[in-house]
Amino acid sequence: MALPTTIGNLKSLKKFYISANQLINLSDSFGELHNLIDLDLRANMLKLLPETFGNLKNLINLDLSFNKFVNIPNIIGDLSSLQRLNMQLNMSESLCFAVSLKKIEHWEIFCKPENLAGIYWKS
Repeated sequence: MALPTTIGNLKSLKKFYISANQLINLSDSFGELHNLIDLDLRANMLKLLPETFGNLKNLINLDLSFNKFVNIPNIIGDLSSLQRLNMQLNMSESLCFAVSLKKIEHWEIFCKPENLAGIYWKS
């Protein structure tokens, strides 16, 4: 399943909860939801995020748990307001990332400690 490409027309959308809908991908127009602050995409079938996802500069809460990500997408590092990230229970036990999480206050991820070496915070 996929969301319509016209999703980007919802310019005033601030909260979007679309969990457990068997989404396989997100269209590029998703990056046009500039006012989005809270996004719940848990329990879908996502493996990748569109490059435009990094345009969601106001996003504070992001739940990508129970999807099929093997790595945390680098584009997450472009989410300059992100404070809460949930990547629990994705495809790989070795889920790891090397992205800058500028304002992150809370994150949830099941990962082996030796795979956390690439995580760093910037102030």
